[in-house]
Amino acid sequence: MPFPIRMLMLALLAATATALAAEKPAAPAASAAATGGAQFALRDGTVIVGKTDLKAIDVMTAYGTLSVPINDVLKIRIGKKSDHDLKSKIDKCIADLGSKDFAARDQATTELSKLGRLAYTELRKAVMSDDLEVKERAAKLLDDMGAIEDEADVPRQRNTREENVTIKSGGTPAAWGEQPEKQRPKDVDARWTKKNDERHFGCKNHVKADAQGKLIETYAVTDASVHDSQMLAPLVDGAEGAVYADSAYRSASAEAMLAAKQKESKP
Repeated sequence: MPFPIRMLMLALLAATATALAAEKPAAPAASAAATGGAQFALRDGTVIVGKTDLKAIDVMTAYGTLSVPINDVLKIRIGKKSDHDLKSKIDKCIADLGSKDFAARDQATTELSKLGRLAYTELRKAVMSDDLEVKERAAKLLDDMGAIEDEADVPRQRNTREENVTIKSGGTPAAWGEQPEKQRPKDVDARWTKKNDERHFGCKNHVKADAQGKLIETYAVTDASVHDSQMLAPLVDGAEGAVYADSAYRSASAEAMLAAKQKESKP
């Protein structure tokens, strides 16, 4: 029987036939792969590893019912919208970051720190707040939290090889025109890049700033695959007395370009 996604975790737990282990994070839990079953990570830190009698999961969506064999399920995340109390708590804490009461601000910061990744999406929105106190506290909490790569609001591309070829050539896959919902989560302008053995997907902002006043004079936005050195020439417009750049811009061709423009190159 199909059921809404917000009921999925409850149904999965209810259908678990044999729970092999229920442990707190302090104790190591057996992996799902080792038991040939499933692993459930609860919000309080409890981990349940065991086998389930479920053969498939039916998920009701706006486009129909999707039936997924249980062996093909890699991960299921339940959104905060299914927990109104949690969402209300996070929203109140975010609002309290800008409270006139210092104790209330500190209490809200402490609570959000305890919630950790559960408050990640709201904190990302909070750093755009017009309230400087909210902005700074939210930014500090995010810094302490570190990067979260599997957050639900980060779009997953998952394009086929053929689709990627079409996208990189500047076109739009034909199937997306027939199914517009497939294109909505896609970012066709962003590209992959690798830095310090870590892969990143997105865009890159190349900036030239005044050495004394630190004000941005000009910039250029490209996809992340464009190397910094490729944007040096467009940013150097002829008004500079000297150009200070890091090693990413150091090459024989870059030095030749600066010399041709009669610019002094500074490390």
